[in-house]
Amino acid sequence: MSLKLDRFRQLRDAPDGHASADEVVRQFAKRITAFVRTSDVPARLSDDSFLVVLTALTTSNDAAVVAVRLLLVLAEPFDVVGHARTVHCSIGVAEFPRDANESVALLGAALAAADRAQVMGGGRYIVASDLAQSR
Repeated sequence: MSLKLDRFRQLRDAPDGHASADEVVRQFAKRITAFVRTSDVPARLSDDSFLVVLTALTTSNDAAVVAVRLLLVLAEPFDVVGHARTVHCSIGVAEFPRDANESVALLGAALAAADRAQVMGGGRYIVASDLAQSR
């Protein structure tokens, strides 16, 4: 699962941008870490991108359920120096082996799905297999 902060550049380019953006990223990472199970693996990929490897899923729908719940948890305002900042994210979901058999290809599928979610306005998730079927 790939997570990308929506409109991160706008946040970073604001007058107090770099400090605020750094604080949002810290809090965003804490929320992800608090949300996932101990068997899952959260990681930061870049300034505005995160990855969560979900383990021990029982159905294909499980990752979509996690994505919806994560969107709700991450949509809550962040307290940045006493100001509430609402930052949404876009999530791309890719499942092994349905979407790819190798880790690099699986990551690519999740990133492409998250990119598509951002293009569609952000604040949503896209499943990689749905993206492939729509082409």
